[in-house]
Amino acid sequence: MQNQSGPSMENEYSTLKNFLKSSSTPILSNQAGFALAIMTALLPVLLGAFFMTFSLIKMIQVDQKLKHICRLGGLKGQAQVAPNLKALLSLNPLALKLQFELKQAKAQAAKGNAAAVAYLVQVESRVLAFKIKQQQLIRQSNLLLYTNHLATQFELKKEKQDIQNAFPLFEGNFRYQVDSSPKLAVVPESSESPPTYRTTEDFKTQQALAHSWQYDFSVNRKWQPFLSGNFHFQKSCAVTLKNEATQWIPQIIKVR
Repeated sequence: MQNQSGPSMENEYSTLKNFLKSSSTPILSNQAGFALAIMTALLPVLLGAFFMTFSLIKMIQVDQKLKHICRLGGLKGQAQVAPNLKALLSLNPLALKLQFELKQAKAQAAKGNAAAVAYLVQVESRVLAFKIKQQQLIRQSNLLLYTNHLATQFELKKEKQDIQNAFPLFEGNFRYQVDSSPKLAVVPESSESPPTYRTTEDFKTQQALAHSWQYDFSVNRKWQPFLSGNFHFQKSCAVTLKNEATQWIPQIIKVR
């Protein structure tokens, strides 16, 4: 009896082993196919996340580049204007002296004395030359501010195409907001001739070389089934002049 049961049990064990081996193959195959299907479904999302991260890093780099262009232009422009502003304000003592001389000459000429009248003409001629000198400093400063503002504006606008090409994930639009160029922020202190000048009450803002721009981005249409989002960024920079120990120094400020 024992001799008959031994071979029978071995055959049954061998049959069961072969059955388990053959049945595990479809299970493993199904698991591999399921994993492949998941990876295929997630691939666009993973690619989108990669491009999103890349675009955000690129956006920071672009923003820093535009601010650098803006600030560099502003610092250069204000540095050119600073000597003119200092020169204009330094003329105030001489302006006060001429004001006094003109009043005295007018008072003497009113008496009808020929010599006094001749002296009045001399003083008025000096006053006129002095006022021309003041106006030359102001006009030259305004021209420097205008040309610098225009040049920086041009440099910022040149970046438009590069900005729109830098973000493959987005459909973007870059807009430069046109701001008028500033003028030398000074006003006469009185109606006296020749005038003395002072800086305006809101000198820091009125003197500033300021620029503003904005980006509008939306996810590209082919990526919208997987990602969505609209983004708007408003950016600006400004450089003004600050008085430090009788010197006028360019200063980067925040735009209101």
